[in-house]
Amino acid sequence: MFLESLLCNILSTEQRKTIDMVIAQLNLLLCLVNGVIDINAIEQNKFEKKAVTFKPLDVLNFIQAMFEMQA
Repeated sequence: MFLESLLCNILSTEQRKTIDMVIAQLNLLLCLVNGVIDINAIEQNKFEKKAVTFKPLDVLNFIQAMFEMQA
């Protein structure tokens, strides 16, 4: 992804935090859109379950990192 490649070239801590926050917000927006698509598929009886391993610790670490970026 473009933003990840920018992170490799940026030395400023403040710029890195800003790009990390943008990446986190994009990922949250993507999850929201995917949720809306899933709701639409459920309403049309076209929803297919996916077997995905859920790791709560990864989610909590992501949320913690997101709040640390804003501080």
